Amino acid sequence: MTERAGQYFVGVAATILLVIIQFVFHDDSLFNKLIKSVHIRLPITVLNQSEVLTKIKDLLKNLGAQNLSLRIVGINHDKLEISVNLILKAPIKKKN
Repeated sequence: MTERAGQYFVGVAATILLVIIQFVFHDDSLFNKLIKSVHIRLPITVLNQSEVLTKIKDLLKNLGAQNLSLRIVGINHDKLEISVNLILKAPIKKKN
């Protein structure tokens, strides 16, 4: 009997620890306080049209992107491959 006496304590402690972790990580407000900005790299493939780079740049700036850089990775007759690097400031709000 004495060899299994600690298993109840370990089970209860693990359960309490899991509940605490769920409360801490459920809400993003803790992460938004710790993380001030998010660096994002987007590979984008679009149709090769005249104003597509300007439209993408304007759209991302309207979303609050900072330090925005667009780099053309590949050009085809009908496709344009772009690598976009940007920084978004936290908090990032979820849309419901």
